[in-house]
Amino acid sequence: MQRHRSSGTASTAPVARYAYAVEYSASTPGLVVGYAVNPATGALRPLETVQLPSDNFGIAVHPSNKFVYMPDGPQILAYSIAANGLLQAIAGSPFNLPGGSALKFTPNGKFAYTNRGAEYSVNTTSGALTQIGTATLGNLPFDVALSPSGGFLYIPNFNDATISAFTVNQTTGALTSIAGSPFAAGDIGPSVVVVSPNGKFLFVANASSGGAGSNSVFNINSTTGALTRWRALPLQVREQETELRSTRLVILLTSRALASTLISSTRAPAH
Repeated sequence: MQRHRSSGTASTAPVARYAYAVEYSASTPGLVVGYAVNPATGALRPLETVQLPSDNFGIAVHPSNKFVYMPDGPQILAYSIAANGLLQAIAGSPFNLPGGSALKFTPNGKFAYTNRGAEYSVNTTSGALTQIGTATLGNLPFDVALSPSGGFLYIPNFNDATISAFTVNQTTGALTSIAGSPFAAGDIGPSVVVVSPNGKFLFVANASSGGAGSNSVFNINSTTGALTRWRALPLQVREQETELRSTRLVILLTSRALASTLISSTRAPAH
């Protein structure tokens, strides 16, 4: 998932050759804009603009590429994706379910989780969501990240400076707290989390003291999902967001600058 804060939030999930972005205007609570993506150049061509019934916090494409969801605080908006990329509201949408501001799916698409700890099963035929549980979290959970296997889930608690960690039951979707959770984030104001594609590392963007910004790095125990922290890496910026572009390169996207850190496939970054 790639987020573009300047104009909204866009998903780069491969939905045929389409992309979707949440945008805002002075005259409407929110808009989702669909684009056709030129596979050769990456250029975007607008397909349609759909007015949303409320403002919106994020956007997530289902792994099947059949549905797109927008978590919106106390509800979740859901749309089916047609073969031509156009959107159609799913029956029952918006769902009166706790959506928070971030939503992630397990790789098999059967379960979904929000940054507020809500646990959902997903009807992979209709796209409907059913809440199956709620995890206990810390103070002001900000984001949510799943390991590539879908076996572990991590949520940063902004006000507690901790990371809540859970195992994911692959049959029921239920979350179980990992021993030692919540883990100290390594700095104050953990805001964004991302797991490396090889599932070995967790990266956390922190607001840090005075808004200076830092990035905490953790090793993930492949058996238990427990976190072992390396030291926080300072950033010379105030607002940051982490995105992992490949197994070996961490990109820190910020409102003011761009920084990168090379990582090994077997150990955390040197410091």
